[in-house]
Amino acid sequence: MIKLYVILMMFFLTNISWGQDYKHSLDNSLIQKSDTLYIFSETLSKLDLKTKRILHSDVEIKFPVNFELKDHIPFHLDDKIIFLSDESGLLYEYRNDSIIRIDESYDNKTNNGSLNLVYKNNLYRFGGYGYFEGTNLLMSYDNLESNQWDIVKYKGFEKVIPFSYVGFHFMVENKLHVFGFYSYINKFQNEINFNNNGFIYDFDNKIILDVFKVNPKIKKPQSYIDLNNEYVFLFYPDSQKILIIKKDDYSVSEYTMSLRQSHLSNEHHTKFAVHEDEIFYISNDVDGKIYIRSMDFKSIIENSSPLNISIFSDNILIFRILLVIGFFLFITFVFILIRNKNKNKNKLHINGPVLFINKTPILEDEKSVKIIRNLINNPYLTNSELNNYFISNGLNLNHINREKNKFIDNLNIRLSSYLDQDFITREKDKYDKRMIVFKINKDLFRKQI
Repeated sequence: MIKLYVILMMFFLTNISWGQDYKHSLDNSLIQKSDTLYIFSETLSKLDLKTKRILHSDVEIKFPVNFELKDHIPFHLDDKIIFLSDESGLLYEYRNDSIIRIDESYDNKTNNGSLNLVYKNNLYRFGGYGYFEGTNLLMSYDNLESNQWDIVKYKGFEKVIPFSYVGFHFMVENKLHVFGFYSYINKFQNEINFNNNGFIYDFDNKIILDVFKVNPKIKKPQSYIDLNNEYVFLFYPDSQKILIIKKDDYSVSEYTMSLRQSHLSNEHHTKFAVHEDEIFYISNDVDGKIYIRSMDFKSIIENSSPLNISIFSDNILIFRILLVIGFFLFITFVFILIRNKNKNKNKLHINGPVLFINKTPILEDEKSVKIIRNLINNPYLTNSELNNYFISNGLNLNHINREKNKFIDNLNIRLSSYLDQDFITREKDKYDKRMIVFKINKDLFRKQI
């Protein structure tokens, strides 16, 4: 057994380094529990994230036969440290310097590259690959009764293509956001390709809320961390870049890493640790040693530069914008229709020789409707103009005038059961007070008339 040597070094009072001569990858060997970072190898070391001091144990951990740390992903669940096989449902617990199997499932080898996460103290795995076939199954571990994996049925199952090895993911409240993944849906069984596809899953309501295309400018990161507040960090140490996603609006900013920060070597499943404003990560230096270092994530956010891109595909973004615009136009159109409908409610309109209120005919007299049309189409009619409709052989002017007045009075009385005001009114002429003019109340009619 190779002996571990632990070196504690302080850098600028904020960065700590832990080095070892043992050439052992720390992938899948780190897990945070409260304010302590557990570092597993042949033995266990604990880094106090508050004091930045390391406690090293000389007691060798007892591993099950054929158990390899690199093939198991650590999680903190129910105040326990557990290790999940990266290819099957096998689950182990660290207990009293030993790694002990705790599940009752079987080694099916069908969960390679699944997305594994803890939500509300439940362990989930989504997707995966095995025996030349991918899956979009969602499973949860029953740690209360059966100690086995149960399939979670969710709506929108058919929208998600079988996937594995997710590009990155993060949570926004109860909603899982997945961005990019590998799929095995090509012509030949052994073909694999990375898809710029994504989806949003609602854990509480068990439904796929959306599927979308990922902006191809957002490449798959070497590693990433969901800070569980407002941000997600995507690490690209080869290009010395960190992309920072702001969760509330999906905006993206960029930060250039220092040379030391660019030695970050966390792989896709390698855990980070977070304490206050610091992210703790693995660093492989040119001296060949492995270190644990930290970076101030608030400072990185403050010194990042906004990028004019979205994490969604440009086409999807344009579609979403057009969808929002279309929605507001539709709401506006409906509002105008309702408003116009309300304005035309209990309004008069003429269709042929018939006067209607709404859809009810209230006057079916050709002469009366003709007079009404004339009144509508003119500011007013004089007494003589109206009298012309009542001229008949043998009638003198006084009789004609009485017939016209009688017609107007009867029309107003007839329509009074539908209207709360006179239909036709008499007024003195504006310029010659000796003359009487007749007007119709045009506000009683629909606007299109």
